[in-house]
Amino acid sequence: MVNTPVLLLAYNRLDTLEEVWAVLRAVRPRYLFASADGPKPNPTDRERTQAVRNFIQSQIDWPCDAYFNFPPENAGCKLGVANGISWFFSHVEAGIILEDDMLPHPSFFQYMEEMLERYKDDERIGIISGAQFYPNHPLLASGWDFTRMTFIEGWGTWRRVWAKYQVHPSDWELFRKQKFLRKRLVGIEPYISYLEVLMDGVMQGRLDTWDAQLSFMILREGLLNVVPQQNLIRNLGVGHPLATHVRKKGFRPYLPLQRWRGGEGPLGMQPNIPYERLFMFSSGFWGKVRNRLLYYQYAWGLKRVLPDEP
Repeated sequence: MVNTPVLLLAYNRLDTLEEVWAVLRAVRPRYLFASADGPKPNPTDRERTQAVRNFIQSQIDWPCDAYFNFPPENAGCKLGVANGISWFFSHVEAGIILEDDMLPHPSFFQYMEEMLERYKDDERIGIISGAQFYPNHPLLASGWDFTRMTFIEGWGTWRRVWAKYQVHPSDWELFRKQKFLRKRLVGIEPYISYLEVLMDGVMQGRLDTWDAQLSFMILREGLLNVVPQQNLIRNLGVGHPLATHVRKKGFRPYLPLQRWRGGEGPLGMQPNIPYERLFMFSSGFWGKVRNRLLYYQYAWGLKRVLPDEP
């Protein structure tokens, strides 16, 4: 049984939710919080969102304390998710956050519990991430490592961290104008450029998302994020017909879903800069080439990584 509170974020995708739910049923979280955004004003969406809510409330067949946040109207990706997480941390000090299209390996929960306990009083740590896009890479420390970049495919944090989050950061324009992040975070400039595009879209009302603001807050506060050596999350939402942002399939849905093997973290409390640089060519021509090669390697079984494990 998982003793750390778990927040399940859902909306209108019953098919991916059913796969994620099968793992939740297997690990039996003692405290389950479910937050599902309301329907858009059309009959199809009302039917889909109600089916998701009915499923969640009717399928809890293990002993647990269950709490539900089901608003009547659609708030959108940005406010729907952010409000759900804020509701969660109004009740708990620390927790695991899982969206309805993020399929975890059962050992993901053991990893999350261990890391949330290990770093609960360490204010240098921002979030614990469960995804690993380069499984078992030799640049990674045994067990887990640190990065300044934020990955939210299955993650967890503490109330003290989320309290610093803002949907519309009041200091973004100042940071943007003074190029603070570029000056402070040498080595991941392309990531900063990518984040600037996202944040500008959010602040100008062109992009309905919540996670860019989390990434900005982590960087602004100078926090580190924990990433595992194995990949503990498979993203079922990439390429899904009901996906909000990412509808084109890449290599991520084909990443191996692995068992966390434990191990030791890095010797020092610092970001793994060589590992971070693996992500620096995520856009442009060479980024497209790299991502296409990874797609063929994973989707066609050519990548030499540990296989899927029970």
